Amino acid sequence: MSEAGGTGGEKPSVRFYFDFVSPYSWLALMQAQEFAKAHGVKWSLRPVVYGAILDSTGLQGPAETHSKRRYTIRDTVRCARRQGLKLSGPPAHPFRSLEALRTVCCFETDPMVVDLSIALADAAWGQGLDLTDVSVLRDVVSGLGLPAENLAE
Repeated sequence: MSEAGGTGGEKPSVRFYFDFVSPYSWLALMQAQEFAKAHGVKWSLRPVVYGAILDSTGLQGPAETHSKRRYTIRDTVRCARRQGLKLSGPPAHPFRSLEALRTVCCFETDPMVVDLSIALADAAWGQGLDLTDVSVLRDVVSGLGLPAENLAE
């Protein structure tokens, strides 16, 4: 999360960078609405492909290094418990999050885009659903009352 800006009486916009593959994105998204309300900001969501960032820098993600993976799991459990969240975790990790990120991009101008991002993150990390499955994406999208019939295209 970074770069706040705004003018006059409008709420400042805060860029929110995230990838559903990260449990920390889930933890942050689960607090996003409350934080925005408490601090008078609006989110400008920026879905990113974490794997591409890692590749471009030559780094490995925490899931690919045994000690980092172990710590990340413990830390995620601890943070979820502190937030009162049920952590199920996705069926596989790391997973390909590209379709879920593209789903958010399909609705980037919709007022429900933050709710959609929260619902997708929670589908993976809170409910243990597979975000690589287009039917799961469709269910989450349609569950919010958004059009999901041409999602795969």
